[in-house]
Amino acid sequence: MRYQEYLLSSALGVILCDDFLFPGHPLLRGHKLTAKDIDFLKGKGIDRIFGAELDDSDIVAETVLEVVAARLAGKGTAYQVDERGQCRIVASRDGILFFDRERLEKFNRFSENLILNPSAPCRPVKSDEIIARLELTIPAMSSQQLDNLVLRLSGNGALLNVIDDYPRKTAFVYTRLYNDETENARLTGQVTALIKDFAAYGLDFSGEYNARHETESIADMIQQAADDGYELIFVVPCQRTSSREDVIPSALNKYVDEIISPAFPAVGCSDLLIAAKRRTRIISLPFAYAGHNHPALSEDIAKAILLEKLNAFEFHRRPDVFIPSGEFLSEEEQTHLIKSSGRGSDSTAEIAVVILAAGVSSRAKRNKLLLEDQNGRPLFMNAVYAALKSKASPVFLITGHQHEELEHCLEDIDINVVYNSDYRSGIKTSINLGLRLVPSSCDGAILLPADMPEITPALLDKMIAAFDRKQPRQVVMLSYKGVKFNPVLWSSSLFSEADLVPENAHVRAVFMEHEDYTRLVKIPAKDKNLLFDVTYPADIETVEKKNK
Repeated sequence: MRYQEYLLSSALGVILCDDFLFPGHPLLRGHKLTAKDIDFLKGKGIDRIFGAELDDSDIVAETVLEVVAARLAGKGTAYQVDERGQCRIVASRDGILFFDRERLEKFNRFSENLILNPSAPCRPVKSDEIIARLELTIPAMSSQQLDNLVLRLSGNGALLNVIDDYPRKTAFVYTRLYNDETENARLTGQVTALIKDFAAYGLDFSGEYNARHETESIADMIQQAADDGYELIFVVPCQRTSSREDVIPSALNKYVDEIISPAFPAVGCSDLLIAAKRRTRIISLPFAYAGHNHPALSEDIAKAILLEKLNAFEFHRRPDVFIPSGEFLSEEEQTHLIKSSGRGSDSTAEIAVVILAAGVSSRAKRNKLLLEDQNGRPLFMNAVYAALKSKASPVFLITGHQHEELEHCLEDIDINVVYNSDYRSGIKTSINLGLRLVPSSCDGAILLPADMPEITPALLDKMIAAFDRKQPRQVVMLSYKGVKFNPVLWSSSLFSEADLVPENAHVRAVFMEHEDYTRLVKIPAKDKNLLFDVTYPADIETVEKKNK
C-alpha cells in the first residue's frame, strides 16, 4: 500500500484519502477514481489529489472495521459499517454500557490509524442508541497489520458490553452517633441521592439496619444484612472516614475478604470504600456523597455493582474521549446492523488460560523468564503468544518477581495482567489468584507455566479439543511415554483443587486422585521438545546456545 500525492492525469484507480463534496457528485474517502471522476475533477480545476494504491494483500477499510468490530462488540450490542471508513456500535437492548477504561486506552495505542470513541461507561443506554464510533483513518490496511491487530485483541473478551439490569437485593446500614434530627436528615439525604443516581440499575432497595458508629456494631450489622441474604450493602456513615484505621475500615476488615478500593482520589469524597465477602458487595458511601459532582465516583460505585468479580486492578481510572449520549441510527441504517454473536458454541468448550509468571527462578539462579530469544523477545512471551493464538479466551498473566519488567513487554497487548503480591509464598498463590479471576462462563482453564519456550497454540488447542464440556469434573493433561507434563487443563468445578505437574513427575504417579476423570493428550516423539521447560542453569544454557 502506497500513500502519496498524485497528478490527476495519473490517478486512474487511485483510492481517495479525502472527501470531495461537490453538489450532485460527491466523491468520498475510499472511492476508487474512474476516468469519469478524473474528467469531473479536472473540470473543477483540480490537478492533484492525495490517495493510495493497494497491493493484492491489502484489506479495504470496510472489511477491517467489520473484523475489528466483531472483536470489540460484546453482549447486547450490534454494529454497522459505512462506506466512509466509520463503524457505529449500538446497543441492541436497554441496559447499562460497561467497559474497562484501561483496555480502551490500550486499544487506542494499537494502531495510529484506528480510533475507538465510546460513550461514557457505566451509564444506562437504550436499544438502538449509538454507544461507540470506530474509525479507520486510511482506506485500507495490510493483511499482516490486521492479523497482528487481531492477535493483540485475542487475550480477552469483547471490550464493549451492554449489561442487563437486574434486581440485586440491596440493604442500607446506617451508622449513628447523635441520633438527632440533623443526623437523620443527613442520612436520608445520602440515601435519596443514591436511589436517584442508580434508579436505572433495577436495584431492590428493601433492607435497613442501624448501627452505632463503632467498629463492632457496624461489623455486626453488615454481617446481619449479609446473613439475611442481601447481595449489595451500602454503609451510610454519620462521620467521614479519615484513614484505613478509622471506624468503618476497621469494621469492614472484621467481616470482608478484602477491601478492594480503600480510597477514592477526590477532595471531599476520598472516603468511598468498596469491599467484598464472597458474592456480597459492601460499599461505604462518602460522608459527602449527596453533594458530590464527581462522575468517576459514580462510575466506581457502578462498577462495584455490575462487575461479576471484584478485583483491585479494575479500579484504575484513565482519561478517555467519549461520544455524546442520546444518538441513534436512522431506521434505514438499522436495517444494516450486524448483531454481535458470542464466542463458542454449545459443543465447543470455553477455556481460559492462566499463565504463571510470578516466581523468583531460585533454581535457575536468574530470572529465566526474561531470557531473550533470537529476536530479542523475552522467553515468557512465547507462552503469551501461544495462548493468544490458541482458541482459549480470556488470557490471564500472573506476575510477581520483577513484575514491572514483564508488564512493560505487554503494554500493547490486550491481556489481563494481574500482580500477585504474595508470590513469594509459592506458585499455589498465583494459581488461586488466577483461577479466581476466570469468568463463570468458562468451562475450565489451562494452567500454563511461563517457562515453556517451545509451547505452541496447536498443543493448547489439542487440550481444548479433548475437553468434554458435558462432563462436570475432568482434567486434561499432556503425556509422553506414560509421564505427565504441564500445562494442565482443569474444569471449573475443580478450581479449588487445581495444581501443576510437579518437577519430579517422572519419579512418582501424578494426580492419582483425579485418574477417574483425567483425559490424556499423548505427545509423539517428534514433538517431545514442546514439553521442555526451563528450570535449572543447564536449561538456561540450552536456551542460550539455541538462540546464538
